[in-house]
Amino acid sequence: MSKRSRKELKNMFKTGAQPTGLDFHDFIDSIINLDDDGIEKQAEPHKPVKITSNGEQQNLLDFYDKAGAHTWRVNQYPDDSDAGIQRAGLNVESPNGDSRFFIKQDDGNIGVDNLNPKAKVHLIMEDAAGDALRVDDVGLIRGEHDPSPFVVKGDGRVGVGIEKPDTEAKLHVNGQTRVDLDSGEIFEIRKKKDGAHPEKTFSVDTHGHMVAAGNLEVKGKLTVHEEMEIKATVSGQGSAIVLGDHDNDQVTIKGKLNSGHSSGRLEVNDALHVTGNMDMGGDTDCNGTLSVSGNSDLKGNLAVAGDMSASRLSGDGANLKDLNANNMTSGVLSISRLPHDDNQSLGDKNSNVPTQKAVKSYVDLKTAEIKALIDQVKKELEKDITSLRAEIASVRNSIPTVPGPQKLKWGGVVKTAYLNVYDKPFDKVLLDNQVMVGLASVHSNGHEDRKFKIAYRELIID
Repeated sequence: MSKRSRKELKNMFKTGAQPTGLDFHDFIDSIINLDDDGIEKQAEPHKPVKITSNGEQQNLLDFYDKAGAHTWRVNQYPDDSDAGIQRAGLNVESPNGDSRFFIKQDDGNIGVDNLNPKAKVHLIMEDAAGDALRVDDVGLIRGEHDPSPFVVKGDGRVGVGIEKPDTEAKLHVNGQTRVDLDSGEIFEIRKKKDGAHPEKTFSVDTHGHMVAAGNLEVKGKLTVHEEMEIKATVSGQGSAIVLGDHDNDQVTIKGKLNSGHSSGRLEVNDALHVTGNMDMGGDTDCNGTLSVSGNSDLKGNLAVAGDMSASRLSGDGANLKDLNANNMTSGVLSISRLPHDDNQSLGDKNSNVPTQKAVKSYVDLKTAEIKALIDQVKKELEKDITSLRAEIASVRNSIPTVPGPQKLKWGGVVKTAYLNVYDKPFDKVLLDNQVMVGLASVHSNGHEDRKFKIAYRELIID
């Protein structure tokens, strides 16, 4: 048939023209035929245009560009060449028959490059490094690049706040991660085992409890602000182990304190204060002050580089005879009481009465304790005063500023589009500074309903 435009057809049938049989032929072929073309407007006014499909794949529409090249096809029974069957659903495919978007008819699952979706949205990726899903940040200008999106890669890797997640990680988060739970475990790691249920190796619950089934290695600084209970061996491997960071912090050892040094000696590099009894089964070196409030029982050698005070000192004869100010200590040795034994002497003294040096050492010790207590109270008071000043400043800053009188004016009239469709409810809520100034509607006899639109003005500050 010869394609004719509407203008050409009008000229053929204008007043005074003598159309031929071929003109009528072109005219008939130029219009849609309900039976031949499968497109018709149904009799019921509320029903849409009816399109009847063609061919085995029940093709509905073909799309072409301005140059006449075939670009897209829509059908509803496409061939699934991988399975050797046809799939029922709405399909959009490329000119060579590759499905790009498919809605499965029976369950509504959506497939992207996939004619057999097994989830509500099921994508099949040919490139593992490509993005299966990408969500850019809010507020970007269209076309602007987002370096920190949410992405799901073709191989299942997920990146949150990062465009290229690590290839060795299934989940890569660039930023803070927060989990809110009432109870239970927040985080859990399990180790795969061949033919067995994965074994839990690490977990953290909502109470902050952390459980590690294996070794826990900390290469940096580990800070514990409350109690820490250790039921196994603690080793520093040549580095310092610090327990507590304040003078009044307490460290309780329910078992034995072992040196671990090749010589077997326990070395204390600072002052050591024991509030109860001290029992030393081996050699001990104290490079600072040694203070024992209770009894001290020596089974080995004791070397004190600074002052030493004790309520009672006991041990075998050889140890006590060797313990004197000349060869064992370099500071003041103060012992309140020695056992009644002629063989256990301290230098040239053998008495239960405290010596002058013992009294002086005791007074110096208590003076230092009082001074330390005063310094601690002073620091606490300074901290409370600083906190109070900060609260006063915060209250001052929170007092609102009362604005002065404002001049108001009406903005222009704004008209909306229709706010509803037929047979459907609608609502429209205006802002606090908007006032409705007009209402218009149109009626449909077929629907027996109206569509509405409004006009409003805004009250703004001049």
